[in-house]
Amino acid sequence: MLTIRFKREGVKKQGLFRIVAVDKRISAASSKNKGVLGWWDPKTKKSLIKKDLIMKYLKEGAIPSPTVHNFLVKNGLIKSAKIAKHKKAKKKEESAA
Repeated sequence: MLTIRFKREGVKKQGLFRIVAVDKRISAASSKNKGVLGWWDPKTKKSLIKKDLIMKYLKEGAIPSPTVHNFLVKNGLIKSAKIAKHKKAKKKEESAA
């Protein structure tokens, strides 16, 4: 199954993220990606998204990671709600003794 996720590149404290399509079982850091679909620079807030390629992979059944999904919603490529990507804290149960 294909997934669309970020692949970190760049040097320390100057990260640049590529949006890649990769098999879910393979790490995004490996070079075995199916295709580069764009990039995002969080420092300068610049990005380049290949919309036609992303839509092609989404129609073929690729699933975006929660972070990429929120990024695509923010840029107007997907029309849905954002996904909460953080874990919710469990409430501590107090035992009455």
